[in-house]
Amino acid sequence: MISRKNILATGVAAAIVATVAIPSAALALPGVRLGVARSAASTGTVVQALRQRVATALENRVVLALQRRKARFDAAAGRIDQRITKVSGLADKVAATGGDVSAARASLAQARSYLSQAQSTESQAVAAFKAVPSATNKRQAFISARETGHQAGQQLRQARSSLLAAIKQLRTAVAQARASSSSGGQ
Repeated sequence: MISRKNILATGVAAAIVATVAIPSAALALPGVRLGVARSAASTGTVVQALRQRVATALENRVVLALQRRKARFDAAAGRIDQRITKVSGLADKVAATGGDVSAARASLAQARSYLSQAQSTESQAVAAFKAVPSATNKRQAFISARETGHQAGQQLRQARSSLLAAIKQLRTAVAQARASSSSGGQ
């Protein structure tokens, strides 16, 4: 008579044999993986296909990263450009009332210069990032492209700080114009 204890022991033994014997049998035969033999020619084809998939995936990642980078950079550059235009218009109004806005205009000119440099550097960074997948030394090409991108960001931050300096100088000019108009009217 077969008892439950014997059935359970037989099942456990079969499970242990299956987990140990099958993987070790596959490892014992080179070129055989789970019962599938590959020739050297088909292995080379598989390796080439994998390399092609990796290259395509890298190119797709670069394209997506550049799209996101372009959207962020263009948005930031656009905001700075709009603010430069707005502050320039305010400087014209203050100059029309007799305020001294020469320092503010110099800072605005510097901000425009930094913004132009940032846009130029960003286009160089985009070209460098696009060249990464086809470079022989991908790591060094990526490091170089990333450094160029950082320079573009730094120039964008410099444009913003020059714009902020122009705003502060314009506030000072407005305060001086108000002080001179209130003291001149009394």
